[in-house]
Amino acid sequence: MENIEDFLSELRQALATEWVADEIEETLSQGVSMNVKEAVTDSRFFDLVPSQNLSAKERNKRQKYETSRPFTEEEKAEVILKALEVIYLDLPAIRKSAIENLNVFGNIETISFSSADEELIEQNVVHEVTRESVNKESEMYREMHFNFVEELDK
Repeated sequence: MENIEDFLSELRQALATEWVADEIEETLSQGVSMNVKEAVTDSRFFDLVPSQNLSAKERNKRQKYETSRPFTEEEKAEVILKALEVIYLDLPAIRKSAIENLNVFGNIETISFSSADEELIEQNVVHEVTRESVNKESEMYREMHFNFVEELDK
């Protein structure tokens, strides 16, 4: 892949990762936010009025404001890597921890999610999580993440 837009386009092609691309794009569109006092010393902020051209009162007032700038290409890559780390490592670990923590109430093997509509609860299980599937998924995602990072390092 040539650039980040190509990578996001690849993610959008699969229904399972389309939402990931949307979330990453939303984060990238917001840019890096910081207060003006810090931004003045950041060379990546080009359009800020130099503070020496302002009165002391105006300078103090502006230092309390927030401003933002676009992410650099390196920062964009870091955002994507962090998002993939959360998806492939953190979320499976949370699911695994949740099912393990529920065992204080007894030996929980399965959690079933269904529609909130009372008539459908008995008929339609929307999602089911088992201790075994959570453990397998956690290991599978950890391996997928490891392989992805290894490919990046080549």
